[in-house]
Amino acid sequence: MKANFTKVGFQALTDSKYRTSAKYLLPGDILLYEGHHAAANVTIGSAVRSSWNPGDVEKVPIVVKEYKLGERTLRKGDTGKDVAELQLDLIKLGYALPKYRNDGSYGNETIAAVKQF
Repeated sequence: MKANFTKVGFQALTDSKYRTSAKYLLPGDILLYEGHHAAANVTIGSAVRSSWNPGDVEKVPIVVKEYKLGERTLRKGDTGKDVAELQLDLIKLGYALPKYRNDGSYGNETIAAVKQF
């Protein structure tokens, strides 16, 4: 698990102060007992409370593969810009997507419009 966390940008803090006390932990810190369990910390440790600013915490980017319309076969449950583009094209052609319009989620309403097309 540690390898997976570090691969996506987490920093492993192994000093004893992090392992023996909650005083230095920040919200979002992951406590890892390798091979057994993981837990997320939700409090601000007393030793860092006065100097901690939530804006100082680096965000780990979430990478989402974006597709152009036609690059993949769309199926129920797919999401993305390509789905929204398909939905917009269907609307322009006069097919009804009244509830969700072009929300980018390939659900029952989009399926029905594609079948009508």
